[in-house]
Amino acid sequence: MEYLKVKNWTKFQHYKTRNPPWIKLYRSLLQDYLFITLSDRDKCHLILLWLWAAGTDNCLPRDAAWLRRRLGLHSDPNLELFINQGWLIVDASINCGDIASTEKRREEKKREEESTPVDKSAKPPAEYLPKRAGFLYKKPSDP
Repeated sequence: MEYLKVKNWTKFQHYKTRNPPWIKLYRSLLQDYLFITLSDRDKCHLILLWLWAAGTDNCLPRDAAWLRRRLGLHSDPNLELFINQGWLIVDASINCGDIASTEKRREEKKREEESTPVDKSAKPPAEYLPKRAGFLYKKPSDP
Protein backbone atom coordinates (compact mmCIF):
# COMPACT_ATOMS: atom_id res chain seq x y z
CA MET A 1 0.00 0.00 0.00
CA GLU A 2 1.16 3.53 -0.76
CA TYR A 3 1.20 6.12 1.97
CA LEU A 4 0.92 9.90 2.01
CA LYS A 5 2.27 12.52 4.34
CA VAL A 6 1.26 16.11 4.99
CA LYS A 7 3.55 18.70 3.44
CA ASN A 8 5.35 20.87 6.03
CA TRP A 9 3.98 18.70 8.82
CA THR A 10 6.24 20.22 11.48
CA LYS A 11 4.54 23.58 10.85
CA PHE A 12 1.22 22.07 12.02
CA GLN A 13 2.74 19.93 14.75
CA HIS A 14 3.22 21.31 18.23
CA TYR A 15 4.02 18.14 20.14
CA LYS A 16 7.06 16.13 19.18
CA THR A 17 5.50 12.91 20.45
CA ARG A 18 3.04 10.80 18.54
CA ASN A 19 -0.73 11.26 18.86
CA PRO A 20 -0.99 14.90 20.01
CA PRO A 21 -4.37 16.16 21.24
CA TRP A 22 -4.41 19.09 18.80
CA ILE A 23 -2.64 20.57 15.78
CA LYS A 24 -1.74 24.12 14.83
CA LEU A 25 -4.05 25.74 12.32
CA TYR A 26 -2.85 29.20 11.29
CA ARG A 27 -5.14 32.05 10.23
CA SER A 28 -2.73 32.70 7.36
CA LEU A 29 -4.37 29.70 5.72
CA LEU A 30 -7.22 32.08 4.87
CA GLN A 31 -4.82 34.04 2.65
CA ASP A 32 -3.54 30.92 0.85
CA TYR A 33 -4.97 31.02 -2.68
CA LEU A 34 -4.97 27.24 -3.13
CA PHE A 35 -6.81 26.71 0.16
CA ILE A 36 -9.36 29.45 -0.53
CA THR A 37 -10.19 28.02 -3.96
CA LEU A 38 -10.95 24.57 -2.53
CA SER A 39 -14.61 23.73 -2.17
CA ASP A 40 -15.99 23.83 1.36
CA ARG A 41 -16.15 20.03 1.35
CA ASP A 42 -12.50 19.71 0.28
CA LYS A 43 -11.39 22.24 2.93
CA CYS A 44 -13.11 20.19 5.61
CA HIS A 45 -11.67 16.93 4.27
CA LEU A 46 -8.16 18.38 4.19
CA ILE A 47 -8.35 19.59 7.79
CA LEU A 48 -9.72 16.20 8.89
CA LEU A 49 -6.82 14.50 7.10
CA TRP A 50 -4.42 16.74 9.01
CA LEU A 51 -6.10 15.75 12.27
CA TRP A 52 -5.85 12.08 11.31
CA ALA A 53 -2.16 12.52 10.43
CA ALA A 54 -1.56 13.90 13.93
CA GLY A 55 -2.54 10.57 15.42
CA THR A 56 -0.58 8.44 12.96
CA ASP A 57 2.78 10.20 13.01
CA ASN A 58 2.07 11.89 9.65
CA CYS A 59 1.21 8.69 7.84
CA LEU A 60 -1.95 8.46 5.74
CA PRO A 61 -2.86 5.42 3.67
CA ARG A 62 -3.54 6.30 0.04
CA ASP A 63 -6.98 4.73 0.23
CA ALA A 64 -9.78 7.28 -0.07
CA ALA A 65 -12.58 4.80 0.74
CA TRP A 66 -10.85 3.65 3.93
CA LEU A 67 -10.18 7.26 5.01
CA ARG A 68 -13.83 8.15 4.29
CA ARG A 69 -15.03 5.42 6.65
CA ARG A 70 -12.40 6.19 9.27
CA LEU A 71 -13.10 9.95 9.29
CA GLY A 72 -16.88 9.52 9.15
CA LEU A 73 -17.25 11.35 5.83
CA HIS A 74 -20.16 11.13 3.39
CA SER A 75 -17.85 11.13 0.36
CA ASP A 76 -14.30 10.06 -0.39
CA PRO A 77 -11.65 12.73 0.20
CA ASN A 78 -10.15 13.94 -3.08
CA LEU A 79 -6.62 12.65 -2.43
CA GLU A 80 -5.48 13.24 -6.01
CA LEU A 81 -6.47 16.93 -5.81
CA PHE A 82 -4.59 17.30 -2.52
CA ILE A 83 -1.54 15.57 -4.00
CA ASN A 84 -1.65 17.67 -7.20
CA GLN A 85 -1.93 20.91 -5.22
CA GLY A 86 0.91 19.89 -2.92
CA TRP A 87 -1.05 19.52 0.32
CA LEU A 88 -0.17 15.83 0.53
CA ILE A 89 3.00 14.13 -0.63
CA VAL A 90 3.39 10.56 -1.85
CA ASP A 91 6.41 9.19 -0.05
CA ALA A 92 7.64 5.71 -0.86
CA SER A 93 10.12 5.88 2.02
CA ILE A 94 7.36 6.07 4.65
CA ASN A 95 7.32 2.92 6.76
CA CYS A 96 3.97 3.08 8.50
CA GLY A 97 3.33 -0.56 9.04
CA ASP A 98 -0.14 -1.58 8.06
CA ILE A 99 -2.35 1.08 9.63
CA ALA A 100 -5.49 -0.16 7.90
CA SER A 101 -5.12 -3.70 9.19
CA THR A 102 -4.30 -2.44 12.69
CA GLU A 103 -7.48 -0.36 12.68
CA LYS A 104 -9.43 -3.32 11.30
CA ARG A 105 -8.22 -5.50 14.19
CA ARG A 106 -9.26 -2.79 16.68
CA GLU A 107 -12.73 -2.59 15.13
CA GLU A 108 -13.11 -6.37 15.21
CA LYS A 109 -12.07 -6.47 18.87
CA LYS A 110 -14.57 -3.71 19.68
CA ARG A 111 -17.36 -5.64 17.89
CA GLU A 112 -16.48 -8.77 19.87
CA GLU A 113 -16.64 -6.83 23.13
CA GLU A 114 -19.98 -5.29 22.16
CA SER A 115 -21.43 -8.69 21.25
CA THR A 116 -20.52 -10.18 24.63
CA PRO A 117 -23.72 -10.49 26.70
CA VAL A 118 -23.92 -8.11 29.64
CA ASP A 119 -25.39 -9.15 32.98
CA LYS A 120 -27.88 -6.32 33.55
CA SER A 121 -28.75 -7.57 37.02
CA ALA A 122 -25.23 -6.92 38.25
CA LYS A 123 -24.87 -3.70 40.21
CA PRO A 124 -21.78 -1.52 39.97
CA PRO A 125 -19.45 -1.48 42.98
CA ALA A 126 -20.33 1.15 45.56
CA GLU A 127 -17.14 3.14 44.88
CA TYR A 128 -18.41 3.90 41.35
CA LEU A 129 -21.75 5.28 42.52
CA PRO A 130 -22.03 8.98 43.28
CA LYS A 131 -22.38 9.79 46.97
CA ARG A 132 -25.31 12.13 46.43
CA ALA A 133 -26.94 11.39 43.09
CA GLY A 134 -30.23 12.86 44.30
CA PHE A 135 -29.00 16.44 44.07
CA LEU A 136 -28.99 16.19 40.26
CA TYR A 137 -32.61 15.18 39.88
CA LYS A 138 -35.48 16.43 41.99
CA LYS A 139 -38.59 14.35 42.29
CA PRO A 140 -41.70 16.35 41.43
CA SER A 141 -43.71 17.12 44.51
CA ASP A 142 -46.85 15.07 45.02
CA PRO A 143 -50.14 16.99 44.43
